[in-house]
Formats: sequence, C-alpha cells, structure tokens
Amino acid sequence: MKISLVTPVYNEEENINYFLENTIPILSKHFLDYEIIFVLDPSDDNSEKIILEHCKNNKRIKLITL
Repeated sequence: MKISLVTPVYNEEENINYFLENTIPILSKHFLDYEIIFVLDPSDDNSEKIILEHCKNNKRIKLITL
C-alpha cells in the first residue's frame, strides 16, 4: 500500500526535524511505500533549506514551493 502525506509549511524550521523523526518510523512500519510532500509557502526562516537537505538524503521526501 502507498500513502502520500502532504503537510503545509510556513516558518517551521524548528519543527521539521522533529516532525520527520517521529513520522518516518511510523510510515515505514505501516506502509510499504510512502512519500512526504511538504508544501512551502515561502518562509522567512530556513524551512526550505532544511527540507531540501532532507530531500537529498531521502528520496521519499518532496518539496513543492508556492
């Protein structure tokens, strides 16, 4: 089974790592295939940079920038 988790992001640099650290193990355990799609409303912080780093390390993480 595949699942796509879509989450909005706006000035969330302090929460992105925590979110992924807690979400990825659950998705990995319960779904054979998954993706996490961040939808970024351009932020004033480093949210985009942090997400892009995760995208490099995990092909299941995607970023859409509005």
